[in-house]
Amino acid sequence: MSLRSYRQLIAWQLAAELGIEVYRVGSLLPESERYGLRSQSQRAAISIASCIAEGYGRRTRREYVHFPYTARGSLREVDTHLYFIDRLGFVRAAELETALSFCDRTGAVLDRLIRSLEPSPWR
Repeated sequence: MSLRSYRQLIAWQLAAELGIEVYRVGSLLPESERYGLRSQSQRAAISIASCIAEGYGRRTRREYVHFPYTARGSLREVDTHLYFIDRLGFVRAAELETALSFCDRTGAVLDRLIRSLEPSPWR
């Protein structure tokens, strides 16, 4: 099956859901974090799906692979933001479970996407 759109990529679908979940968590943060963790985590979360989409639109595999790596960096950034949100007690741990689960799942699928795009000496 060939993909007609980046929206068919499981990595993009999970990243998009993660972005929505991070926005939900952000809405629970105190107003004092409007320009801090809320803004940073939301921008980083949107960056994950955006980078996957942008890479898909590139002409060559070599160009494409750069963007999932960037998405993976943004994913680690979101995971770190969620850690601080938890440790600072801004929301209950249960409120973070879904976002953290999406982080894990997105990371695993993103790693597989990267491996599929990287040149292999055996291909």
